[in-house]
Amino acid sequence: MCSDLDVEHHVVSDREFLSSRFQYADGDLVCAYYNEGRNGPSLTDRGNTLYKLKIRGLSLGENRIDLIRKLLAPHGVDLVGSEIVRPLEPASPQRSFIDFCIAVERVSTLEIQFAHKKPNYLAQMMDYLITERVEPARSVLRGWTSSTIDPMGAYPIDYYCNGSANTRCLFTVANREKGLLVSAVCNYFKAHNQYSPTLVVFDSDSPLPEKHVSRVRESVDEVVFGLSGFEDRVVDFALS
Repeated sequence: MCSDLDVEHHVVSDREFLSSRFQYADGDLVCAYYNEGRNGPSLTDRGNTLYKLKIRGLSLGENRIDLIRKLLAPHGVDLVGSEIVRPLEPASPQRSFIDFCIAVERVSTLEIQFAHKKPNYLAQMMDYLITERVEPARSVLRGWTSSTIDPMGAYPIDYYCNGSANTRCLFTVANREKGLLVSAVCNYFKAHNQYSPTLVVFDSDSPLPEKHVSRVRESVDEVVFGLSGFEDRVVDFALS
């Protein structure tokens, strides 16, 4: 499985785990620990995901735990105590591993809902550009989610350009939490063979550390830094 998915296998103190290319909000790699329990083999995060949310100041009351369970369920993943757990299917271990990593990455983006937010002028400028130059030529859905592969609406696309032309997806990214969400969305659609060419516009007024930019860049087809001077490029991409 390691060679098929380009992951690394580790053994530490007799505990086996796999490190993936999926990442938490702080840049740490998502790791899946192998567990042989009474109900069969499974993959677990050993409580790392909820711990990271707690130390970043996110309270985990009953309602939020319920939300986390709803985010995990479409991936065949559950919350057992403080651990995120995915049963390991012997016939398809790769699928089990990908589902586990996607679920962990998605839950780790919850903090985006509670971060302090300043006015996002990039989003306003982008919306104006889409309204004035893209929508007259093709249909654009804002905050679109796929009812087929994402019935919970957990993986939204900022601008989903559809219609008679090839589908295109556009995002704006003004902070690292949004960057992590974009990566999670793209990885989710790729895992379900539903990915469409995607362009991301980074906020040049709020530059991100290179590791966060790199994570997004590896998930999408094109990136630009700031909208000013790149309006034609964004419009051409959306209409292509």
